[in-house]
Amino acid sequence: MSNAYLIVSGRISDKAAVEEYKSLAGPVLKKHNAILPPENYKVSNVLAGDSSPEFLLRIPFPTTEDINKAFTDPEYLEVISLRDKGFSELSIYSVS
Repeated sequence: MSNAYLIVSGRISDKAAVEEYKSLAGPVLKKHNAILPPENYKVSNVLAGDSSPEFLLRIPFPTTEDINKAFTDPEYLEVISLRDKGFSELSIYSVS
């Protein structure tokens, strides 16, 4: 049972970089108990706010500690440059 979720919203600018990022980051998240694949939603309309994401992901984890461990894992830290290259807009939230 999941008690924590990683919520990601964003806009892709470089699809190849995003695909490479996903192929490297996915196993790291899974190593820290992420339940993959994520639930993926297409944003059809922004009703309020300044961002304009094209997608929203919801990734369950057992605990927020698992999320924190994933995002501080040295393997994950190595792929941040791909993440930054691949997305023109990106927000990542840990919620419980």
